[in-house]
Amino acid sequence: MDILFDSIGRFIFEILKLIIRDLIIDIIVYGLGYITLKIVTLGFYPKKDRSNDHAIYISGTISIILIIIAFGLINN
Repeated sequence: MDILFDSIGRFIFEILKLIIRDLIIDIIVYGLGYITLKIVTLGFYPKKDRSNDHAIYISGTISIILIIIAFGLINN
């Protein structure tokens, strides 16, 4: 019986971990990348279609890295 509860607990934990990780990537990284590209290109890019998601994710990741570096330099 203990093995059953242990495996159910691990299953629920993995589902929660997947949901949280997906939320972080989709909401924070995608949103920050979208806003960054809109600001840098003065609203011309990205367009409404979802064909350029890779550029949005890349710009979001770079933005997060630059924010972390800026916080490190400010707190130094």
